[in-house]
Amino acid sequence: MADSAAQAQQAVLRKILKARAGCSLFRQLGLQRLAGFKDFDTLYAGFSRAVPVQGARVFLDSLAKMQPQGGLTPLQVLQSPNLLLRDKPLAACLWKGVPLPVQRDALRDHLVVERYLKRLLGMQGVKLSGKVFYLFEQEASLSEGGETMAVPLAGWHQLLEGQRWFWERERVKPATKGLPRSGSRWQWFNAMLDQLRLAGGEVDMLVTHPKTLIDFGLYVSQQAGRYVPLREFLPHLRVLALNHYDIGVQRMELGYLLSGLPQVRWVQWLYNPTGLQAWQGDVNIRQRLDMLVDGQVFYEFIPVEDMDLAGRFARSFRRLHTGQVEAGREYVLAVSSLSGLLGVASGMVVKVVSLDPFQIVAKGPVGQLHGLNEGLREDMVVEAIGNINSALSGQGVFVREVLMGHLVAERAPVWV
Repeated sequence: MADSAAQAQQAVLRKILKARAGCSLFRQLGLQRLAGFKDFDTLYAGFSRAVPVQGARVFLDSLAKMQPQGGLTPLQVLQSPNLLLRDKPLAACLWKGVPLPVQRDALRDHLVVERYLKRLLGMQGVKLSGKVFYLFEQEASLSEGGETMAVPLAGWHQLLEGQRWFWERERVKPATKGLPRSGSRWQWFNAMLDQLRLAGGEVDMLVTHPKTLIDFGLYVSQQAGRYVPLREFLPHLRVLALNHYDIGVQRMELGYLLSGLPQVRWVQWLYNPTGLQAWQGDVNIRQRLDMLVDGQVFYEFIPVEDMDLAGRFARSFRRLHTGQVEAGREYVLAVSSLSGLLGVASGMVVKVVSLDPFQIVAKGPVGQLHGLNEGLREDMVVEAIGNINSALSGQGVFVREVLMGHLVAERAPVWV
């Protein structure tokens, strides 16, 4: 990990611009002129003027408009060689329903953090010598069979498995080739349970989303006709790594699921196909995350006060790089990467809590409940429900799900 976050991020942006030189999007945005700038602030000002910040769907739609044939789906757009990269992406991974380009650099970043996190835990007295198990939801590639495309639709965990050393694959489970390519979520959980029964006795680190783990636990209990705690199939579990910004709503239920495993340490590890990598560096301090600043992602920070209640950017919103942010302030993350993303808004609010080392608190989605101008962000609701569940501790009752709002036009609820 680099000593200076600002210097590391400067190097990352220069590396992205160098690697992308010659691709169609690079020429379309006129980025070739930035290569000669020695002063980084001048380079970044030019980058900010040339590259708009937009959501992932809008980013891909804008690429589709560049194509002469028109009418292409986002996945079809990514099949075009030399559009985003000098060649083409390794694969596409779904993120919030949008296929994002993924290169080996992004997968290597994940593996670097995985190995580093295990070493870091060991240095803090949490020795890990067993297997790592990823309990994740069914990924698009495993049910849609897009592997015949030049840029296939693939699952993040499936791609990770392909980048691991042979000996390492035996230490990380499940083997994605053994998972079903179709079926319901419950069939998926059943396949995961089969793999846990085989490897669970050797697993000492579980990586999952808290809701996935809770729903999996309920499924297992329903199948058994009784409540089944996690210790029955993960008896030697020592670390629970949660890929989520907060567990305020789920903490009480996770406590029941982990009963009989007092040695388990809970840590946060945020990752997704945008390339975001952030992890809890101290097992005793929740919500203080280090970021991978010397990997393949360049982060931009947009002050939350430059957004309205609906999550739209103001006309003259500010864009800051790592060397320009202030501790104690909240920002919306945008990412550019060696995988092909440029100025893609992550939809995640973070609070910078330290500049050296560079650390953040993940605050959750940008969107707010504003139908009646309430101005309630999701993290506020999560904190309130977490406090209610704490007050109900010992009463045998807790809040499991929270309906935050309702999109009337789409006839869809918005769940926390």
